[in-house]
Amino acid sequence: MNAIPENEHYYNLSEDYPFYHKLTQNRWLNTQAKLAALGLCIAWVPLVILSALDGKLYSGVEMPFIKDITIQTRLLIALPLLILIKENIDEKLSIVIRYICNTLLFPEDRDHFIATHLHTAKRQNNSVLTNIIILLIIISMTTLLVMSGTYAALESGITSWMTNLSEGDNSLSLAGYWCIFISIPLFQFFGLRWMWQYIVWVFLLYKFSTAKLKLLPTHADNSAGLGIVLLAQQAFNLLFVAIAIIISGELMTNLLEDPGSFDVIKKELVFFIAASLFIVTAPLFFFVKNLTQVKTEGLIKLSEVSATLSSKFEGEWINTTPLEDKLDEDGVEPSIICDYNALYASLQELKIFPMSLKDLIPMSVMLFAPFVPILFIHYSVAELVQKISGMLL
Repeated sequence: MNAIPENEHYYNLSEDYPFYHKLTQNRWLNTQAKLAALGLCIAWVPLVILSALDGKLYSGVEMPFIKDITIQTRLLIALPLLILIKENIDEKLSIVIRYICNTLLFPEDRDHFIATHLHTAKRQNNSVLTNIIILLIIISMTTLLVMSGTYAALESGITSWMTNLSEGDNSLSLAGYWCIFISIPLFQFFGLRWMWQYIVWVFLLYKFSTAKLKLLPTHADNSAGLGIVLLAQQAFNLLFVAIAIIISGELMTNLLEDPGSFDVIKKELVFFIAASLFIVTAPLFFFVKNLTQVKTEGLIKLSEVSATLSSKFEGEWINTTPLEDKLDEDGVEPSIICDYNALYASLQELKIFPMSLKDLIPMSVMLFAPFVPILFIHYSVAELVQKISGMLL
């Protein structure tokens, strides 16, 4: 049997990502914060400069650059977030993968799983062909939208920092071209890359669920040792927070244009949060069969042991023998019966779905946070305080 790798990076799905590692070899770009700053320098700063040169930075047109909430939320907030979350997600995935491989897999299956399924997942996640396909999709869609004239900035009917009005016709400005062909595609690339990595991770989780696992019915996490998987899902929740930021920017723009659309926006907000939570937590259903089986088997085994102990205990203690003689004899102590009763009660509480409603609360709050500005647009501060007080009292 091969030795199990001790290097934590071995379990990192992104460790072979060539473009990323080439960037981080440079001491000026060796942290996610520096890479996020580079992303802003490429996607956002040139738009500021070009808009200022056109006189459309904060005035001069109906929609100056600074007042474009949609583009600001997308490039100034969501894009850096998509870059910054890499370290957190990679760390959590490495912890979960290492734990499952080295703790829950049997030694005879571990090396085979690492050499096949884990290796395949890493290869799929870091495929150069996948990155090329993503780039081609983005370039093709962007080019078609611009050539067909269906891009939103050209159809909005208002003067914008992205367009030049000449003889009644709107055409893209230099800032508009940079935004459409560089800024937005850069953002879309990171977004689609994360979506692809999440798909690869979901398939790896499925492979884990089909493997023979050493699940422990009396594990303290009440999930037979699978509770740690939630760490990875909570990390991926940050991806949907980034998407929430984008949607929030668009909804804020819609609400400012049409204040009466709040009821529709509220429904869209609730639907997005519910859909995001479902997408993040749905892969945990892969383990329901495993947990149901281990719970059933655990209850049967503990019932058998408890029945034997109880029978022996009653035979030794529930009789007419003087108490002093019972204490002098070696037999089943009452504390052992209590211990097994506690184990049985604990096993009855084992979750067949490795998370609880309590775990959803922080994830829901994170998803809702980007939409808070919408409430301040629709309600006054006094109205918000009154509504919140009404819910708490």
